[in-house]
Amino acid sequence: MNTILQLMLANEVSLWDLTKTVLSTPWPNYQPIKDSLQQHAVDICCLLFSSVGCREIVFSWAFEIVDLSSKCNGLHFKASKMTSTQLEDSFMRTLVLKIKKVAPNILADLLKKMVICACIFAQNSNERCNTLQCIFSIFLHSSGVPQRVIDVLAHAGFSISTQSIMTAIKSLSKEAGVQIKRAVQTLTTALAYDNFNIDFKTAQPTIEHQSQFVSSTSATAIPLYGVDDPAVLCCSQEIRQHELSGVVRASLAAGKLTAKDLRIFHQEHSYGMALPGQQRSPCEENFAWHVRNILLNHGEHFDFLKHQNGNPAIVNTIPLHKMTQIPCRVMPIKQSTTDGNIEVMDSLLRQGGIGECEDVNFDPQYNVDMSEHVLLVHGDLLTKERLDAIVKSRRIEDTPKRRFQHVVFVPGLFHFKMACADALWRMWIQPQAG
Repeated sequence: MNTILQLMLANEVSLWDLTKTVLSTPWPNYQPIKDSLQQHAVDICCLLFSSVGCREIVFSWAFEIVDLSSKCNGLHFKASKMTSTQLEDSFMRTLVLKIKKVAPNILADLLKKMVICACIFAQNSNERCNTLQCIFSIFLHSSGVPQRVIDVLAHAGFSISTQSIMTAIKSLSKEAGVQIKRAVQTLTTALAYDNFNIDFKTAQPTIEHQSQFVSSTSATAIPLYGVDDPAVLCCSQEIRQHELSGVVRASLAAGKLTAKDLRIFHQEHSYGMALPGQQRSPCEENFAWHVRNILLNHGEHFDFLKHQNGNPAIVNTIPLHKMTQIPCRVMPIKQSTTDGNIEVMDSLLRQGGIGECEDVNFDPQYNVDMSEHVLLVHGDLLTKERLDAIVKSRRIEDTPKRRFQHVVFVPGLFHFKMACADALWRMWIQPQAG
């Protein structure tokens, strides 16, 4: 043994280099040595731990866990002050970076799955070090996991208690309310809403405990991209004056539509005009592209020409940007009725903290007057029908808000396409009666 040690010193080969080479080499000649190391791995650790010079180094990971669980390292979550920003971040990446900074010896040989173990160890050392547990608990709650399952996971160190989850939800709801008002009160935010149904089934229904079918409405606030000045939407009275003029309405009633009437809705622009040196306008070029695309994709003899068609010309492209949405509070309102849409709009205005000075609950200190502005509202075709009925029935009201003068409905792209398809069906495809 002494001769081997002397040879290692003479050749500047450390015991670590020798061990690493033996464990990583693929040569079968060294397999017996590798098996011996693996069989005595526990004995080697115990021997290192019993050595005075190695004890602190071997046990350093435990001290790193204690250091990791301290408040200064940012892994403490307080359920009563939880914010949506903490949920939106990539918490696994954040944990890896923090553990790598505070406890490099732990992360040196661990994968991401082992980061979870490190978080559980840290939470066991300090119960306030609960980043992983809080994020995981919110996920369990949003997924509808039964309470008894969450309680079991909380006892195992994977989750926080059910009461703490409810506290975190209240904190998130409070923050969401502030975000909704901050966005809507700029008067440059659109609103979109639609109904959803939930069937609460009972495993063993009785007369006292029966299944329930609940119809509610969800909504979201969407800040308008590129609209920074609310003055551009201060046109409620102007729109009303156009409606009262009745020029287009009279033409529709008489069954006569002229080009002059249509210019009110469609402004002239260069898209419909041929450029110098070209025979067709950009609009006609795109129409031609769509005709070719139909022939190539739905015809039987033009497959070999598909690669020559290319893409249609881009018109009024919208710059690529990240859209922000602020979910509004769910409303227990049946939105399919006319009265339901009135309640939904009133509720959204209250959540956003906007109204008009004539409202009973209007507070100038906390609310914003929107009587001269319009709001873009998105929804399906049934929502449009209901809102149109509301506007028509409230024309005689004395304030813009009561007349629903602020509502400018913009159908979603899917519903717009469905309306176009329905129009084509009714005009050209539907069999004539008789």
